[in-house]
Amino acid sequence: MLRDYQERAIAAAAESLARNQSCLLVAATGVGKTTMFCEIIRRALAKNKRVCVMAHRDELIQQAHGRIESMTGVTPQIEKASLWAEDDADVFVTSVQSMNAKWFGGKRYERFNPENYDILIIDEAHHACSSTYLNVIQHFAKNPASKLIGVTATPDRGDEIGLGNVFDDSPFIYEIGDAVRDGWLVPVRQKYVTVGSLDYSQIRTRMGDLCGGDLAEVLEEEQNLHGMVHPTIELLQGKSAIVFCATVRQAELAADIFNRHEPGSAACVHGKMDRDQRKATLAQFAKGEIRFVTNVGVLTEGFDAPKCDAIVMMTATKVRAKYVQCVGRATRPLAPPSPTMTAAERSAVIASSDKPYCTVIDFKGNSGRHKLIGMTDVLAGDAMPEIVQRAKDIIDTSPDPMDPEEALRMAEIQEEEAKQREAAKAREKLQRARVRLRAQFSTREVDPFSRFDMTPTHPSDPKEMASEKQQTMLMNNGVDPVGLTRKQAGRLVADIMMRRKLGRPSLKQEALLTRYGLHAATAKQAKSLIDEIAEAGWKDPRASARREPETGVLSGEGAEGEGPLPEVDGG
Repeated sequence: MLRDYQERAIAAAAESLARNQSCLLVAATGVGKTTMFCEIIRRALAKNKRVCVMAHRDELIQQAHGRIESMTGVTPQIEKASLWAEDDADVFVTSVQSMNAKWFGGKRYERFNPENYDILIIDEAHHACSSTYLNVIQHFAKNPASKLIGVTATPDRGDEIGLGNVFDDSPFIYEIGDAVRDGWLVPVRQKYVTVGSLDYSQIRTRMGDLCGGDLAEVLEEEQNLHGMVHPTIELLQGKSAIVFCATVRQAELAADIFNRHEPGSAACVHGKMDRDQRKATLAQFAKGEIRFVTNVGVLTEGFDAPKCDAIVMMTATKVRAKYVQCVGRATRPLAPPSPTMTAAERSAVIASSDKPYCTVIDFKGNSGRHKLIGMTDVLAGDAMPEIVQRAKDIIDTSPDPMDPEEALRMAEIQEEEAKQREAAKAREKLQRARVRLRAQFSTREVDPFSRFDMTPTHPSDPKEMASEKQQTMLMNNGVDPVGLTRKQAGRLVADIMMRRKLGRPSLKQEALLTRYGLHAATAKQAKSLIDEIAEAGWKDPRASARREPETGVLSGEGAEGEGPLPEVDGG
C-alpha cells in the first residue's frame, strides 16, 4: 500500500512528463524513494514500456533490483562488470561507472539502442550533473519520446551546478521536516559540542566545500579526536551511532580511540575495504554487536539502519546535501509506520518506541570565514539567516540535545520580540528627534582645571605624579593628565565620578559641545546633541534654519550679562 505522499509524487511525475521530457522528484531519505520509482516502473511495464534504472553504488543497484522484482514480478536484468543485459530487456539496472566503461572502442552505454527504451530513471539524481551521467542521459535522449526521471533527497549540490540544467521540472518536494511532522520519520535532537583545538578558519574551499587535505590536517590530530570521542560516549549513554569522518586515516584513528575508551565498541568501514569484510562489519552494527561505526562517505547513501540512534559529525561541511544524506541514516523509525494512521497517531507510536528520536552531534570549533551546515539549516526552509543563527545559538547553549525545530520556533519568537523592541526604540528616537528640533541652547566654556582653580604642574617627586590608573581614567574622559599631581588628578577623577552619578555630561561631551557653542544639562541630552552634529556631517548645527523660540528639553544659563539664549536647530 502506497503512502499518500508517494501517490502524490507519482501523480505529479505523470502530470509533469505529459508536458516535459524530464522531471526530478525530491523526497527525504527514509521515506521510500525506491518504492516511488518502482511503482512508476510497474505502471510503465503494464503499458509495455521499457525502463533503465541507473545508480552509482552497488548497494543502490542491489536495493533497486530486489524492490523492482518484489513490486512488479519482473526480474530486472543487470548491466554491471561481467553481467550483461539484453538490448531489449523490459527493465535493467546498471551503474553509471559500468555504462561509461570502454566497449569496443566506445562506451558501454552505446550497446543500448535509445529507441528501445521509454524511461531512464536515475537514483540519487543530485549526481546527474557530472559528465558520466550526462553521457548516458544524452545517449538515451536521442529517442525524442524517451522520458527522464530523477529521484533524490538532496537537490542542491556543493559545486552549485544547477540540476535545472538536466531536469525540466521538479513537481514534487517532500523534505525531512515534512516527513517528521507527518510521523514518517523520527524527530531529530541536535547537540553542538565545542572543541577548543578545532580550527577551520584557515581551511580552503574547493568545489563549494572545505578542502579535504586541509580538513584532514585538523581532524586527524589525536588531541582533536579525543576531544570528539569522549563527549560522544558521554552524550549517547549506550546508544549506537554512525560516525562520519573526513579521511580514512581519521576514521581508523577514531575507531581506535573509541575502543580505548570502550573496548570492542567500534569498527571502521571505508571504500578500500574488501566488500565482504565491509558487509560483515555493518551486519555487526545492525545487530548491536558494536556501538560505533566510523566511515568516510560510504554510508551516506544506500545504507539503512533503523536501529541506529545517532549521527556523529566528526567532519565539517558547507554543503547542505552532504549533511542531509548523513543525517538521513538515523531518521528511520524502528518499525514502518502505518499508512492508515493519522500523522498524530504515527508520531505517538514513534514517541513511545525504543527510538523516540535520533541525536545528531556536531563538533564546533573556530569556523572563521566558513558557514558550516547544521541541522537547523536543513529544517529552516526559507527562514531568515538571523533566525537560523539564533536557533543554532539556542541549541549550542542548551544543556541537553535539542529539537532543531523547537529551536527554530523559539528563535522566530525571539527575533520577533527583538524586532518589536527595535521598533519601539526607533519610535522613541523619532519622538526625541521631534522634540530636539525645537530646543534652545546656550554656550558655555568648559575647562576642567579652572573648575578647581588648578594649573597643571610637573611634580619633582615621581611619587607625587598622577597614578597610572588615574591617568588612564582621565585620558578615557578627554583630559590630558600630563603634569598633574596625584592630588589634582584625584579631584578631577572625583568630579568625573560625580558627573556619572548625577547623570551630567562627561568632560569629553562638554568639550565637544563647546566647540559648537552648545550646552546640555544631562549626559543623555549631550549624546542626543552630539548625534545630531554627527548626522549633520560634524557641521555647526547653528548654520541650519532657525526656528521660532520655544521652550525645549535642553536649556542652560548664558554667561553673565548675555542676552536671550541663541536658538539652534539641533538637526
